[in-house]
Amino acid sequence: MNQKKLDKLLEEEELDSIFIYDDSYSNQNLFYLTNFLAPDPFVYYKKISKEPKMILPKMELSRAKECSSIDVLALSDYVEERDYDEAIKKLVSDSNDVGVPLDFPLSSAKKINNELKPIDVSKIRRNKSSQEIEYIQKAQKVAEKGIKKAIEVFKDAENIDGKLYYDNDALTSSDIKFVIENELLKHNAICEDIIVSSGQKSANPHKSGEGHLCASPIVIDVFPRLRKERYCGDITRTFSLEQSPEVEEMYDDVLEAQKEAFENIESGISASEVHQAVVDLFDEKGYGVQDKEEDINFLHSTGHGVGLDVHEKPGVSEKDEILEEGDVITIEPGLYGKEVGGVRIEDLVVVKKDSYLNLTNLEKELVL
Repeated sequence: MNQKKLDKLLEEEELDSIFIYDDSYSNQNLFYLTNFLAPDPFVYYKKISKEPKMILPKMELSRAKECSSIDVLALSDYVEERDYDEAIKKLVSDSNDVGVPLDFPLSSAKKINNELKPIDVSKIRRNKSSQEIEYIQKAQKVAEKGIKKAIEVFKDAENIDGKLYYDNDALTSSDIKFVIENELLKHNAICEDIIVSSGQKSANPHKSGEGHLCASPIVIDVFPRLRKERYCGDITRTFSLEQSPEVEEMYDDVLEAQKEAFENIESGISASEVHQAVVDLFDEKGYGVQDKEEDINFLHSTGHGVGLDVHEKPGVSEKDEILEEGDVITIEPGLYGKEVGGVRIEDLVVVKKDSYLNLTNLEKELVL
């Protein structure tokens, strides 16, 4: 199926072949097309309507054959020079219009005589299969388990003058990250930079968080990757360990905005309409949106796609992108004030023909 999607893309781009040279840990397109995970670079090559092939070190042959259904060749058997540039030249020697990924290095391109056209290969990954959705939901469940472990700690913590303590020691952002990361590892998942941010620091949406945790608000954003299947999840919850009318009002409004976004999701609608529904609600309630700045503001888009990358197509923003059945997107409205901090709630959903399926089950409870 993935190869057929690539054939369609090549036809649309009027290309007769494509190659990718990279490692498949960092290049998700390469993993998507090969199902082979390797830390060292190798070559994937495909001519339109033909079977693809991989060229890699001889030591990886047996493992590649186990993992992938694609024909594999050892670099040393394919070219005497054992040089990937020479291998690529040989592969594309009978091709006129050759596609390469958008991030293909210019230094490498200069070594190849053929006309090369950069194309966005990630487009073929957008509509998720049932198997992919199963993997994404698995990652989401792992993320939820991590946050539940954090909640257990919070419930045993003590609030002293607006700061949290656990077993008489200061409870820090790093402590909670450790608890979550440990739970992720138990389920064979990793997360590069979990967000555990509190108090005024949480007013910066992507601030990772550090130091002694404030009692309110506490924003936790977990976006794990399954180490084997490679698919990602993404969830955000906001907590408070003390009564704060201002935070509680923000929380209720963010939750209402998320529900408003959900009501607008279906295939065929523009993602910008979903985003605008959130903007309109916040604007109506007197918050800062777009170019209008207030003490408390909505600072980012409503969501983004999730798959082999934690951020991929489609975006749920001002950009006019039509939602399609099988898109997996986050819905994550948030409000941020320099004095009070931030509140964000994020769920992960699948776009359906007339509605959506929420892959997130963790309850939404502000005050613990």
